[in-house]
Parts: sequence; structure tokens; C-alpha cells
Amino acid sequence: MCVFQQTLNMDNTYILKVVAGDAQAFAFLVDKYKDMCFAAAFRIVKNREVAEDIVQDAFLSAYKNLKNFKGESKFSTWLYKIVVNESLTKVRRTKFMREKAHDIVGGFNEHDLNESLALLKQKEQVLYIENTLQQMIDREALVMQLYYLDELSLKEIAEVLKLKPDHIKVILHRARKNFYALLNEQLKHELSSIL
Repeated sequence: MCVFQQTLNMDNTYILKVVAGDAQAFAFLVDKYKDMCFAAAFRIVKNREVAEDIVQDAFLSAYKNLKNFKGESKFSTWLYKIVVNESLTKVRRTKFMREKAHDIVGGFNEHDLNESLALLKQKEQVLYIENTLQQMIDREALVMQLYYLDELSLKEIAEVLKLKPDHIKVILHRARKNFYALLNEQLKHELSSIL
């Protein structure tokens, strides 16, 4: 049995326990998914405390509605939907959404940027990636997070965001382009401050 299948079976085992009345079994699911949920919420609201509240609310909502989980998609996908919906509701309610319209012009070389990043220490890489994601439009940053860091498929991301997979492909393509442009600017700025 592959690791993926074992993970699904383990999730389902705990889900069945919770539905049967074992509230303590839900702690396993919280432990397993809390970091990924926080990262997704944080990408949308860009505020640590608000993201923590959203994750708590999402887990509470998931717990209350677990009996409605049909298993048609993975539990993680179902949970991501709840987190994204809670985040977007919070954003609308508190007017956090500040869609940044920006026109990014090319002039960067992805290969050179990848090589430059590879030379940096792991900690520095994470810092540059985080800083770059923070500068991006919320939806693009979230799609990058879900695809590259959380390793969801395009189909799963489409399900979470309630969009068509082709639309996710377009967002991901644009997000990659913008990511490299922003990263290029950041690295140029660092280089000029050193020189």
C-alpha cells in the first residue's frame, strides 16, 4: 500500500471515530493539517492573529460538519475549502482585501534567479520566498502556496477555490511570472545595497 493510500485510510479512520462520538480523535486531524491551514489563511489575510482565528473557526466548522463529509474528495481538500471560505469571508467583513494592481515588466532570467537562490543558505531562501509571496496579489500567492508548498493538484486547487482547472493554470502561470519579477527586483535591491 502506498504512503498516499495509507494517509487517506488514516484520515478516514479518525473521521469515522469523530463521527462515532470520539471527540479526542479530531486532535489527530488538527495536528496533521493545522500548519497547512494556517499557511493558506495567512496567504489570504496577511495577518498572523487573524489567520490563527480563521484556522480555529475552520476547524470548529469542520468538526461540526464532519458528518456531512462524503469522502468525494480528500479530507484535506474539503478542509482547505472551509479555510479559504472562512478567510475570504473575514477579508470581506474586515476589508482586508487590497488587490494590488501592478504592471510587471519582464527583463529577468528564471535560470539565473534559480541559480542565485540555490547559492543562498536555506534560511535565506525561505526568507526571500516568503517576502516575495507577501508582495504578491492574494489569489496568486495562495495558488503558489497550494501548488508548490502544499502540493495540491490543479484539480484540487480548482475545487478549493471554486474555479475551473484551466483558470487555475492561467493564475499559476501569471503568478510564476510575477513571482520571478518580484524576486528579481528584491535580489537586485539587495545586490545594489551590498555594492
